[in-house]
Amino acid sequence: MKIRQFISNDLAEVVNIEKTVWKEEAANEDQIMSRHQTCCEGSVVAETNNGEIVGYAAAQRVSQLSNSPWAVVTDDGFIKETHQVEGKIAFGVGMSVLQSVARFNVSGLIVQKYAQTFVSEGGCHLMALGSRLPGYSRWHEQFGKSVQVYLDQARKGYSIDPELYLYQRAGFKLLWPVEDYFNDPQSLNLGAMIAMSREAALRLTKK
Repeated sequence: MKIRQFISNDLAEVVNIEKTVWKEEAANEDQIMSRHQTCCEGSVVAETNNGEIVGYAAAQRVSQLSNSPWAVVTDDGFIKETHQVEGKIAFGVGMSVLQSVARFNVSGLIVQKYAQTFVSEGGCHLMALGSRLPGYSRWHEQFGKSVQVYLDQARKGYSIDPELYLYQRAGFKLLWPVEDYFNDPQSLNLGAMIAMSREAALRLTKK
């Protein structure tokens, strides 16, 4: 498995991956190409040894974090109006990985690639993104408490939310919840802003 830069010939495969993973919320051709053209270093794909593309991710550079919805902080996924060339924060726009390769830790490899590209080589001092909270809806049905209470729950030092747990294991730290971050029923449309320090990112590049 290798992580490499996206090229235009990857478009059809990436569109199919997006549709498989995100259904009606999938990034379309125009969004994918706009991300690539605006911040080339941030568009990457995961490719198997036999040349099959099984994952895709996009990122942009920004100068500060906010508690605004995903559509606002990513220019509706196009990033033309939100990417800042001189920004020192690498901000994740989206990631899609086929379930069939989940055991290969593709998302972790993508994060490691970003640590190398943006932090080790690109001068960024932080990597950040808005994480989904796919465990929140079921937990809320059972306990009826706020997202902040949910985020405060921990097991052996890590979040009880499955997605946030994976990011924390990779080195990300929880910052704050975000209302109406992304249309996702499992998260009740809520998100969590998370970030990885420069020091943690540099450690990733040495693994």
